Amino acid sequence: MVTLTTEALNTMRAHAERAFPEECVGALLRDGQVRPLENAAIDRRVAFSISAGNYLALEREGVGVAGFYHSHPDGPAVPSMADARSANEAFLTLIIPVIGGVAAAPRAFRFADDRFIEVLP
Repeated sequence: MVTLTTEALNTMRAHAERAFPEECVGALLRDGQVRPLENAAIDRRVAFSISAGNYLALEREGVGVAGFYHSHPDGPAVPSMADARSANEAFLTLIIPVIGGVAAAPRAFRFADDRFIEVLP
C-alpha cells in the first residue's frame, strides 16, 4: 500500500485541472510521491495512454512504481471499461474526477479477478 503525501495529492489535482478537458496520467511512486506523465493517447479527451518510453524511463530511474493515476474529465471517479482493459493487477489505479475544470477527491482501486476493488487512499 502507498501513502500519498499532501504535496502528491495537490500535484495530481493540479495536473488534472491543467489537462482538462483532456485526461491526465501520471505515476504513483512507492515513496508517496507522484510523477506527472504525458498522455500519449490519440484522443486524450476520452482516454489515456503511457508511452513505452515514459514507462521505461521510470524503470531505468528505479523510482519504484506502485501504480498510475489518471483523470476523468466531467465524469465520476469510477473505473470505466477502458480502464479495465488496461488495468494491471500489479499496479494501483487512482482516478481523479474533474468537474467543470475543478478536481475533486480521487479514489483508488486494485484490479483483481477481472474487477476493480476500491482501497483506501
